[in-house]
Amino acid sequence: MFDNYSAAAAFYTMAALSAIALVLVIVFLPRLEDIKRNPNPLLERKAVSTTSVKPSVRNAWKDPHVKGIMTYRTSVGLSRNALVSFLPIFLTSKFAASATQVGIILAIFLLLGALLQPLMGVASDRFDRTKLTIVGMSVGAALLFAMPFVPSLEGVLPLVVLAPIFSAAAEAPALALGTEAGRKHGMATVLSLYDTAMGIGMVGGPLISGLFVDNLGINSIFYLWGVVGFIAAIICHLHLRGKNNKTFQEKPENVKIVEKGTSE
Repeated sequence: MFDNYSAAAAFYTMAALSAIALVLVIVFLPRLEDIKRNPNPLLERKAVSTTSVKPSVRNAWKDPHVKGIMTYRTSVGLSRNALVSFLPIFLTSKFAASATQVGIILAIFLLLGALLQPLMGVASDRFDRTKLTIVGMSVGAALLFAMPFVPSLEGVLPLVVLAPIFSAAAEAPALALGTEAGRKHGMATVLSLYDTAMGIGMVGGPLISGLFVDNLGINSIFYLWGVVGFIAAIICHLHLRGKNNKTFQEKPENVKIVEKGTSE
């Protein structure tokens, strides 16, 4: 749109797509009245743990596994937002890439990572989640560090394809580990900490990257976030090591099936 029409056309297109998404949500999201009239039979009975969970931000913060996932989320926010913000500048300044080429590369990076999530989710249910998270973080950091050494625009494509693969390999098991911690400290409490960590990274990434680009050049941010990614992987490993991270299954004796409408 930018190459053939104008920058305004690109924003009009995004606004139209957002409007379509809103319509789809309104059409397909069930109304509360419909849910009450036709309840899902699968939700008639629910599993309730006999051990009460007392949500506490302080206790969650002290949990090393929560700290490990927060480290992962912060590093993702830092590097991903910096990459999306400054990769177009890198491509246009170094390879004279057009707006269409930049859009294609970013679309590959973002879309491939999203499409691979189900596959990596299956893998994280079968294999050690800590190892998958650490390997994904480490390889992703190495690919980011290698970006300035690419000699041509065509050489960027392999990195852009590999990066979301290992990003997805880390994200799915990390989310699963985060869910397990939520069972101990309160799901919403733990998830709020993860979102805080991601938000800090999303704000800090572009700001820090801008300072580095202005003073050290565009290549510096890839070195920076590559090194930060390695350090984050080490910290994450130190917090998560020794944990049995295969598929979580709560013991049957710790679960009661409570019929709807009955009391404990």
